[in-house]
Amino acid sequence: MRKRTYDSEVTRMDNLRKGSLATGNNLAYTKAILELGIPEDQIEFPDLFESGLAELKYLNKEESNLEREVLSSLETFKDHKKTKEENYKRFYSWGKGVYQRRDVRAIDEKRRLLSEYFPYRFGNGSKIPASDLSSCAVKKIFDSIIEFTKKKYKLD
Repeated sequence: MRKRTYDSEVTRMDNLRKGSLATGNNLAYTKAILELGIPEDQIEFPDLFESGLAELKYLNKEESNLEREVLSSLETFKDHKKTKEENYKRFYSWGKGVYQRRDVRAIDEKRRLLSEYFPYRFGNGSKIPASDLSSCAVKKIFDSIIEFTKKKYKLD
């Protein structure tokens, strides 16, 4: 079967108009009418054209709603990224004093800071709160976050 070839875009649109009339495809019919620039008083089936126009307006509205949602999500992502960076920096500013300490009270302070800045971010599936971690795990996680923040954001 050979691919159809058209002498011009007008011929292609006219064939689309005729084909959409035969199948009752109001959207394709409306697009073809608009593309061909046929005046309203010369449209063969105004009801089909009007329903296609309504559907076209609805689709454009949905498209713009989707576009707004995507832009909103993008802004939220940017805000989240900024908030995440600020969270790490605040954690670092509070934690750098506790970082080098090795006493028992330091472990409690590290646990408190981890709970405050990173709630439910540890363990399998990030569901374990810092209060349920062992002292050794608290120290290791705390020190890793401090080192990561220092390196990533070029602090001190």
